[in-house]
Amino acid sequence: MANLDLDLRVLTANKYFSQQFGWSRQDVVGQDFRDLLHPGMLSRIEPQFTSLALGERPRFVEQMVAVRARQRMFVGELTGIAVADGVGLAGSIMVLVKPDKAEQEPRSAGQNKKLLNPLHARILEGVAKGDSTVQLAEKLLLSSSAVEYYVATLMRKLKVPNRPALVSKSYSTGILGIGQWPPKVTTEFVK
Repeated sequence: MANLDLDLRVLTANKYFSQQFGWSRQDVVGQDFRDLLHPGMLSRIEPQFTSLALGERPRFVEQMVAVRARQRMFVGELTGIAVADGVGLAGSIMVLVKPDKAEQEPRSAGQNKKLLNPLHARILEGVAKGDSTVQLAEKLLLSSSAVEYYVATLMRKLKVPNRPALVSKSYSTGILGIGQWPPKVTTEFVK
């Protein structure tokens, strides 16, 4: 649980709230709550907060994707509640973040594991960028069949059926860092 001002800055946060995001309580206080959410969530969540601040509704509940420290993501439920000031207007907003139960267990890809060698990392970055097999083969000085072999190896490691799922799972598990172009594998996953 955290208390936000009407500009969505964290005023106070309990220990559990800050731990969910991988921050200390001191580090999370003063942060813009929007910075703790995946950028793709903002267009859906910001109008909800605006409705609370304007007194148009007392609360909302939404599914969310949030970003932990080191750009690790988790999904869960976000509840926003308008907290009235002395004259009945919204003076602050209380937020409750409840991660999905599956998110509380270690991810199947393995957090903090060195899953990829440097070549696998470059191939994954190329797939995420949209490079074809031929383009990757030319860039990495490999044959097309070697690139296909490495892509298939990556799909087996991450237990996904195709390239779009490979990219999606790589982002959702934090293997690919968010907010970067071209896509980049985070160093904690490279051997």
